[in-house]
Amino acid sequence: MASKVKNVLLKLMNVLSVLIIIASVMALLTVVMAKPGQAPNFFGYSLFRVMTGSMEPTIPTNSLIVVKRVPASELVTDDVITFYSRDPSLMGEPNTHRIIRIEEGEGGRTFTTKGDANNIEDKYQTKEEDLIGKVVYSSKGLGSLVRLISNPLIFVPLIVVPLVVILIRNVYDGIKAAKQLAKEEEEAAVREALAQLREKKKAAQEAAKTQEEPQENTPDEAQETPKSQGENISQEKIQEEATKKDHETSQGD
Repeated sequence: MASKVKNVLLKLMNVLSVLIIIASVMALLTVVMAKPGQAPNFFGYSLFRVMTGSMEPTIPTNSLIVVKRVPASELVTDDVITFYSRDPSLMGEPNTHRIIRIEEGEGGRTFTTKGDANNIEDKYQTKEEDLIGKVVYSSKGLGSLVRLISNPLIFVPLIVVPLVVILIRNVYDGIKAAKQLAKEEEEAAVREALAQLREKKKAAQEAAKTQEEPQENTPDEAQETPKSQGENISQEKIQEEATKKDHETSQGD
C-alpha cells in the first residue's frame, strides 16, 4: 500500500513539474517575443498584478488580472481597461482604470478613465494607441500566490529545489531503464544465438545419421553372397552323386 501511495505521489510530482516547466517556458517566450515597450501577451492575453488600491473594492491590491487584447471600437463605458498611462508620475507604466467617458475624434477614440476608489477622474486621457486591452478576469488569491512564489526565499526552496530533485530522479530512472533494456536485448540475442547453434547441431547430427544408414546394410548383403554360393555348391554335389549312381547302375546291368 505504501509503495502505491509513493508511486502516485511521484507521478503527481512529475506532472506538476512538467506543468511548471511548460508554464515557465511559455512565460519566458512571451517576455522574449514581446516588442520593446509593450506588455508581453500570449495568444492575445496578458497577465498583470495590481499594485495599488485605486480599483478597490472591484480589484483589490495584489490581485492578478487577465487582460484581453480587443479593438478600441469594441470598448464601451464602464469597461475596465489596462493602458499605458500618459501621467508623468507613472512614466508610461501600465495602469488599470474604468472607462467613464468615450470621445470620438479624427485621430480615433479617446477614453477618459477613473479608478473606482479615486474621487476624481484621471487627468490624462487614454488614446487608442495607449490601449493594452480589456480586463476579463481578476483574482486576489492568484495574485497573492504569484506574489508569494515571486519571493526568492520561497521560490527557490519550494519550486526550484523540488524541480531539480525530480529532474535528477527522472534522468536516473531513464538511465536505469535504458541499461535494463540493453541488458534484456543482449540476453535475448544470446538466447537466439544459442537456439540457432542447437538447430545447426541437430541438423548436422541428422545429416550424419542419414549418411551412416547405407553403410550399416552392406555387411548383411555381404553375408548373403557366401550363402548363395554354398547353396550352388551343394546342388552341384547332389547332381554329381545322382549322376554317379546312375552310372554305377548302368554298369551293373
